[in-house]
Amino acid sequence: MTCHEACDAFSDLYDNALSGAPLVTITQHLASCPECRAEWAAFRKAMQAVSDLGGAEPSPGFAVRVRQRIEAPTRWQRSVHWLFFPLRVKVPIQALALVLVAFAGLLLYQRSPELRRAAEPQPAAPPPVAREAPAPAAPPGAAEPLQKMEGATPSAEPPKADQIERPAAPADAVTPSPRASLEAEKEHAASALRDEAKEVGKTAAPSESPKAVEPSLEPGAKSPESGVAGGRLRQSAPAPAQSPTRAKEGSVSSIPPKSADELYAAALADTNSQRYDRAIDGLRAFMAQNPRDPRIPDARLRLADAYVAQRRYTEAIAEYAALAREFPDSPLIPTALYRQAQAVLATGDHAGCRMLQDVADRYPQAPEAALAREILSTRCR
Repeated sequence: MTCHEACDAFSDLYDNALSGAPLVTITQHLASCPECRAEWAAFRKAMQAVSDLGGAEPSPGFAVRVRQRIEAPTRWQRSVHWLFFPLRVKVPIQALALVLVAFAGLLLYQRSPELRRAAEPQPAAPPPVAREAPAPAAPPGAAEPLQKMEGATPSAEPPKADQIERPAAPADAVTPSPRASLEAEKEHAASALRDEAKEVGKTAAPSESPKAVEPSLEPGAKSPESGVAGGRLRQSAPAPAQSPTRAKEGSVSSIPPKSADELYAAALADTNSQRYDRAIDGLRAFMAQNPRDPRIPDARLRLADAYVAQRRYTEAIAEYAALAREFPDSPLIPTALYRQAQAVLATGDHAGCRMLQDVADRYPQAPEAALAREILSTRCR
């Protein structure tokens, strides 16, 4: 019987409810265990103190008051009861109040002309009629089609007639047709844009041809300006493309390298989460980037353990052997040799028994020595 079981049986022992084998067992345990005897004495003293307290009678009406407090309705229940109950009285009163409020609102609406005018829809005001100004007289070249005008090269000199200010139409002149005035405006806008394109073409790169400027002309513009044409030509020029090699190098260089602590902590987290593939990669990266770190022996041991977890015993054996070879004075050597022997036995090679015997002989005080002797007695007979 354990001490915990003996303490659990104190109540039955105090009430004289034990007999037979249980009573003999707990009596023998109390005789052999001084701690349980002290606990038993304290238990009996506590029970004696409780029994000396005596009984107490509750005050009259105590149970009734407790029951009333338990069954008392909450605040919102009292509010609902006050508003709606009894239904035969409260509901008719509320319905009457609602009818009175609706009737008062109707009277107020009928006796307030401002509210009635606000509710009535107002007729929409007619849209203002715009007066068209008389268009200027069409020049002699207005009848030419727009296609011929666009097909002309930008390098050609515009006619001098376009640069001369057109005289205003006399009052008694006949108003031209809308189509003729539209064509006149188009021709004037196209000539101004051609002049601007010619000036821009003089400062452009040699690789830019006049044909690249031609599509940016908009013959339908009614008020052309030199700044607008120059802006459109600049927008049509393609932006210089960035070199893909430089973009790739910038994206790679923007990734900050991880420190030794970050690599080691991430590998430990992956090991604890049983993500052994990522743990193996992280431990290898840690050892490759930090070959002189004092945590290298522990990292190599954890790497070998990760291989064992994946049943990759050959690689695990190599890592255990590398740890013993590179760090012969490390306190992890008994653990590494013991686990290496286990990995060798897992492959079916009985040479692991000799390795276990070597661990037990070389490190008799290590915890792994006792484990090695236990395996030798069970599996290596």
